[in-house]
Amino acid sequence: MSIHVHANFLTHYGVASNNRGETSGVVATLQKICWGGSMHTTVSSEAIRAAIRSCIPEGERNRVETPDGGFAFKDKTFSSPYVDDIAMGWMDAQAPKFDGSDVADNKETNGKGKNGRTPKQKGTCNARRGIFEANRMVSLTPWQYDVSFNVGRKGSNLGSKKADHGNIFGSEMHATRYQWPFTLTPENVPEQFREQILRFLGYTTQASHVAGNHSRYAFDYSPESIIVRVTHSFSSRIMYCFDEDGGASKLIKQVEMGDIDAKELIIGGFFADTDDGKKLASLGAFVPNPHGVSKAMEEVVRRTRSLCGWE
Repeated sequence: MSIHVHANFLTHYGVASNNRGETSGVVATLQKICWGGSMHTTVSSEAIRAAIRSCIPEGERNRVETPDGGFAFKDKTFSSPYVDDIAMGWMDAQAPKFDGSDVADNKETNGKGKNGRTPKQKGTCNARRGIFEANRMVSLTPWQYDVSFNVGRKGSNLGSKKADHGNIFGSEMHATRYQWPFTLTPENVPEQFREQILRFLGYTTQASHVAGNHSRYAFDYSPESIIVRVTHSFSSRIMYCFDEDGGASKLIKQVEMGDIDAKELIIGGFFADTDDGKKLASLGAFVPNPHGVSKAMEEVVRRTRSLCGWE
């Protein structure tokens, strides 16, 4: 059976603002979702993937940043996959060079289609499904509609260059933590990339920022606490398992009901010191000593290596 690494991370507490990089009128907005009947802020999985990719050493990844702020691929054919391609996959879709629509519909053409018409060409798609799949970050607490209103000074990029006054602008803010789950299935990884994939697991705990208009604010998206399940089960069952108060009451019930084997769980960070963390440890979950996030991820890597037979 295949091995799956299911995880749920909880970030540090901080003030998030403008993580979407868009505006509504003069207000820089946060992306939102209705969660449990309340309005919560959220960060896309694409932004998470971009943040983790930036943690991979440039020599090990295909997609790299360019001086103008864009990105480029070292190998556009993906024939020599890098670790970011193996982990996150790729899709290179190419449209047909022409579709034959401008060819006359008569038998004098050289086409081989019906009535001598040149058949339409099909596009091509070179794709590979990644072994790493992330879901959206969702705020632990509901958004309370906090907005700051400011005035940009005259002559600045946020102010008026012609009028004698600055422009009014606002930013939505949310003081909260975010939880975000992911799954990594390392089976069928080429042998030469196994060590890189194990290092990739460590990179997931280092994502300090996400894509967006992040130059205006800093929010630490690295995990303060983690719960990881290394298992043969295809189902995660631990996605979004943190409660609003930072506990994990639902996860404890799942363990007590027998849906999750506590011995498959690895706990790290501040959650290990909570009552729910100690309860899971008493049920058989692994808590390293010291029980920081880094030590917990070392155990995740050790178990993955062992269960995959990569030792």
